[in-house]
Amino acid sequence: MLREIERLTRLKAAVRHEMHEMRLQDITRENALGQQLEALRIESVRLEQQRQTYTALDECGETTLEKEKVVWWRTSQLLEACLRVDAPFIPADNVTPTITVTDWRS
Repeated sequence: MLREIERLTRLKAAVRHEMHEMRLQDITRENALGQQLEALRIESVRLEQQRQTYTALDECGETTLEKEKVVWWRTSQLLEACLRVDAPFIPADNVTPTITVTDWRS
């Protein structure tokens, strides 16, 4: 009877350990998915800004080279803002960037 109790106690400990490991794996998986979602949101903001920049430049009659310069500048500004720890994240649904064609020249 004592051996049976010891065996059940070890089995119970093994099950608890396995459950703990599974929770850790779920947390790791959830964190990875959260990071992927955040990266997709940042990319969504970048693409929306790029689209709006091209639209504004088309309206101004800018050349392709000028467009590329402005898009590069705007993208670098956005990435710098996203990488700052204290910068708030702007969800893609609420993107309202102000586009100034001459920003990159200043």
